[in-house]
Amino acid sequence: MSYHMHLRALPGSRLPRAYGPLAEFLAGAWDDYEEEAEAGVAVSIEKDFELLDRFRASEPAAPGGADGPGALPVAGGIVVEDPRDVDPPILVLGPGEVGEAARFLDGVPFDALWASGGTAVMAGFRGWDEARVRDEVVRPLHEGLRTFRTRAAAEGHTVVKCSWF
Repeated sequence: MSYHMHLRALPGSRLPRAYGPLAEFLAGAWDDYEEEAEAGVAVSIEKDFELLDRFRASEPAAPGGADGPGALPVAGGIVVEDPRDVDPPILVLGPGEVGEAARFLDGVPFDALWASGGTAVMAGFRGWDEARVRDEVVRPLHEGLRTFRTRAAAEGHTVVKCSWF
């Protein structure tokens, strides 16, 4: 089974407000993912998004824990529920939260995050070489997310997130 967290940046004025149109927008964006990723307005994290969330929300590198700025990049946002309670919720971060997430990702060095959250990550990779997990799995995910957030913040964009299973 494949599952992804899909993040899409867009001007807030273009953001659909109800779940149905928002889900439809994201489905279309997923269909156009390759072009949108190349344009820098989309990124996806395949199956490791929970691991990445635990990594960057770890103390002491991410002050505030689950409610601090470290919670915003992956799992944070206003929850928009499917009124039918069938599909996963969609998360929305306004430009202010996108900026806060970008400042967090730019302001906390990767190695500081690894020092505080690497143990939580390695629990999911029993038997793997720590340097390989750090440098070939987690660092590229972190850097991709940091680059995406920084660009979205610079544009004053809103970011919507959903999970595809």
